[in-house]
Amino acid sequence: MEFKLIGSTASATFDSEHMSEFEYFRVSGNDDDSTGFRRVTISRAHPYFEDVLVTPYTGLGHGLVETWVAQAYVFIGAVARGVPIVGGGFEDGYAVDLVREAVMLSAERGTLVRIDEISSKVEAGAK
Repeated sequence: MEFKLIGSTASATFDSEHMSEFEYFRVSGNDDDSTGFRRVTISRAHPYFEDVLVTPYTGLGHGLVETWVAQAYVFIGAVARGVPIVGGGFEDGYAVDLVREAVMLSAERGTLVRIDEISSKVEAGAK
């Protein structure tokens, strides 16, 4: 599994074959913007790193199991503290589905599909 997020001021890529790293690029407005992506190795600077990894050493790697452990860690911690869980609500699911629909339509058409094109059809009741 691989994905790329391309925004107007930043971009990121992730490939599940390299679970402990991702690539990141942010436009700064400086002349050095042409240098491209930088590889980021997951480390203690990232959330849940020391809490869920069996061997929390930078660059050692982890797998899908640790991602499920991180999700459980957040859920159980929120329940234990009696605080609301951030994200994962209806609005988040709707936003994800809009992106999924835009990706599928873009692949079908072979052109760029804007999220607002999908959301306006949904809100108008069209398919």
